[in-house]
Amino acid sequence: MSSSSDARLTVLGGRLSYAEYLRTPAWQDVRRAALWAAGGRCRTCGSTRELVIHHRDYSSVGEETPDDVTVLCARCHGAITRALGQGGHDVG
Repeated sequence: MSSSSDARLTVLGGRLSYAEYLRTPAWQDVRRAALWAAGGRCRTCGSTRELVIHHRDYSSVGEETPDDVTVLCARCHGAITRALGQGGHDVG
């Protein structure tokens, strides 16, 4: 997926931008479940501040399972996306 939040996806039976998808109730459910499963902490460093939900890949956007995302703090998310050469999305 493009690093642009304007990229269009076919998600939830319609065409949504990534940014629009992140405002849907479906994404909010995924986000809450991921945060709960991680105990409200970054999976890398244990921080409880500035947490984001990182897609491990974008093939399942709109149909994520717990294995498709991980909770990271903004610092670890930036480091991981830079190391992987990804644009990175802060997905709150």
